Amino acid sequence: MPTSPATGRPGYPAATPSPNGAAEPILLELVDESGVTIGTAEKLSAHLAPGRLHRAFSVFLFDDEGRMGAGQVPLPRCLVEHLLRAPVPR
Repeated sequence: MPTSPATGRPGYPAATPSPNGAAEPILLELVDESGVTIGTAEKLSAHLAPGRLHRAFSVFLFDDEGRMGAGQVPLPRCLVEHLLRAPVPR
């Protein structure tokens, strides 16, 4: 499976610390236009131009009147990071 190297960027973690202290890259599952898994790529490299198609999901919050919450109320970055995610490759 193809894997791209991490380059890192402030505010956009490319790796997480492992129990032994070494940084482990955050990998995303790459897919083709049909949604078939074709490999993995490091998180940052998958988002740099031109980008790579990968599995991801977003969570949208609505109030009782059906208005989308994120557009009305600024959310802390830590919450936004948890609402826009990609599943971990198996």
